[in-house]
Amino acid sequence: MEKTTQCMMQMLRSELTGEPFNRELAAALTEEDWGQMLSVAKRHDVAHLLGDLISREELPVPGGAKNAFDEIFCEAVLRAQLFEGELKRLSSVFQKAGIPFVPLKGAVIRRLYTEPWMRTSCDIDILIHPEHTKQAKALLMQELNYRFEKHAYHELSLYSPSGVHLELHFTIEEHTPMLDVVLKRSWDYAEPVKEGSFCYRFQNAFLVFYSVAHAAYHFNGGGCGIRPFIDQFLLEQKVNYDRAVYEALVREAKLTTFEAQFLRLARVWFADGEHDDLTRRMEAYILSANIYGSLENREAVRLIRRGRWGNLWFRIWLPYRELITKYPSLKGKRILQPLYEIRRWFSLFNRKRMKKIRKEIKTSLAVEQEKKEQIRGLLNDLDLPI
Repeated sequence: MEKTTQCMMQMLRSELTGEPFNRELAAALTEEDWGQMLSVAKRHDVAHLLGDLISREELPVPGGAKNAFDEIFCEAVLRAQLFEGELKRLSSVFQKAGIPFVPLKGAVIRRLYTEPWMRTSCDIDILIHPEHTKQAKALLMQELNYRFEKHAYHELSLYSPSGVHLELHFTIEEHTPMLDVVLKRSWDYAEPVKEGSFCYRFQNAFLVFYSVAHAAYHFNGGGCGIRPFIDQFLLEQKVNYDRAVYEALVREAKLTTFEAQFLRLARVWFADGEHDDLTRRMEAYILSANIYGSLENREAVRLIRRGRWGNLWFRIWLPYRELITKYPSLKGKRILQPLYEIRRWFSLFNRKRMKKIRKEIKTSLAVEQEKKEQIRGLLNDLDLPI
């Protein structure tokens, strides 16, 4: 697997930076190796980048894998066009209504890639002020025929008629105290893209910080995938920002150690950095999972934090802080927690949810002590909370 990983990262580096690719790395791979690379790349949503390089360099990829890479590349191009068109429609509605909004994540970062399709997204993320939530929801449903799905802890989930998923955030807090002490002030670092516009952007120092903070949130919950490292590498390469402001934000969020190693691994993969023991452990943790981690990693983290019996009790009786992420209407009404717990129990009695719960419990029971200690050591060494 090591030679496959090395080849994949060199391919990504060449695709992102334009550096010549060493064809000997590809020539040394077997059909099984290409199959493994395709599997990992699909899990991390970077197969389209490899597909573009494979076609351009005419690499000797076996037919089945080659066809799969080609298909994923074409899908990424079409998806990017669909998302770009939908973002323009959303922007027009918010601008007309006078609702300030901040495009987030892929909608912003894809501008740093050579081509917009190179930065894929599962959805469109937009931030608005909490007081505009009701108005924005009504506008999207009435003027753009969006379908409302649910109200979550920090966003409304909606779908366009074409099937594009929109997460309309009214906060970017991650329900993680060390991060939220900074993220709750996000609008303090937002400014209009131009005079008279209701489209806002984050100041560059905060934009770079938010990318690290979001990656840390997912990493600490089971894994964050390869893509955040690509994003951060390009942010470091292409964005000018106030380093003093950025470093102050990192310190305030207690991410100094994680940020240093996060950037170090990005440079190992896409520049001239060299591995050390910690970056190798980070790499193994990330590549064993997918873009949002893995169920095994998530269950291992839960066991580390709560213990086996605590983890079981957590499934029965959610703490208030966790329950309000599922039911935002409970916030500020803690006395009603028992009623909401009962409501949650009834919501679990359907085939799909019960199947998910059984899978989580089965995975939790199968997590070995060695796995827990490896993850505990990794999180400790990155100074992330356990």
